[in-house]
Amino acid sequence: MMESKEKRAASKAMFLCFYFWPLPLISGLLCNWAEKKMIESILNHNGILDERLPPKIFWYFQRNNLKVFIGSYFPWVGIFCQLYNVVKLSKFTALCAREKLEWKNRRAVFKLIDQRI
Repeated sequence: MMESKEKRAASKAMFLCFYFWPLPLISGLLCNWAEKKMIESILNHNGILDERLPPKIFWYFQRNNLKVFIGSYFPWVGIFCQLYNVVKLSKFTALCAREKLEWKNRRAVFKLIDQRI
């Protein structure tokens, strides 16, 4: 279960992605930026201040969730894929941060999140 500050960070990222998505050409970059800021916020809330971790989590998650990541660039379906992606990414990040899991155990965490969503 996510805490209120984590939910607030996820909601903010969802709003920004929803707002940025219709912008031509730069929407993907802006949505990625919003998601990375969400990851950083969730990690900071849990006392993890490593600056190298948010990009690692982001790209690991996108590689393992490739269909949704690619789907987020298509008209009409894209916004729903983007919002689903934010929800799943926020839960993945929160679980990694709260459990203080080692980076080497990320595959097990990813499978656990898949089962819960």
